[in-house]
Amino acid sequence: IDKDYFNHILHMQMDPSVFGDHAPLLFHLPEVKHMLFQSILQLFELEWNADKRTFLLEQYLAIFLTHIQDLVLLSQVNERYDVRTNKLLALVEEHYAEQWAAHQYAAEIGLSVKRMNEVLVQTTSATVTQHVHRRLLLESQRLLGYSKRHVQEIALDLGFSEVNYFNRFFKKHMHVSPLAYRKKVQNSPIIGDK
Repeated sequence: IDKDYFNHILHMQMDPSVFGDHAPLLFHLPEVKHMLFQSILQLFELEWNADKRTFLLEQYLAIFLTHIQDLVLLSQVNERYDVRTNKLLALVEEHYAEQWAAHQYAAEIGLSVKRMNEVLVQTTSATVTQHVHRRLLLESQRLLGYSKRHVQEIALDLGFSEVNYFNRFFKKHMHVSPLAYRKKVQNSPIIGDK
């Protein structure tokens, strides 16, 4: 889901603080709620595989988010949670395409690189570099799968000075080249039906 579109849905009728004030977003799903969430996801899938009516998909998303905000956030009861994690993850979201070095993130929140990574690992089980790589990978998957932009353009937009670096990065994490990934995604039944 496009970030701006998600935020549009979120701010229509949700409590944005549920989704923005805690990191990571981990919720406890009680056994009695499993069937409810499975049903909502099935409705998504049925509509996506059929008519793809935006207004229905938007409503299903709003219903899904409404039920999620009623769940208990695990980070609320997580004693290991450090509020600086929010700031760091927001910085990653803002600067991942610039590929800041770890010391730049640490300087922004006034910590050493070692202490910053300790805070992140304690609350999210990943270092700042791992978070940046995950975000780069997510965005590259989105752009490769859902746009017609050339791989070289995508690489440059994501802060890679050369397309070869991007190709190696992507293949290291996805075990397939960017072009092979694009072909696979675009030939999948869900995307191919567009």
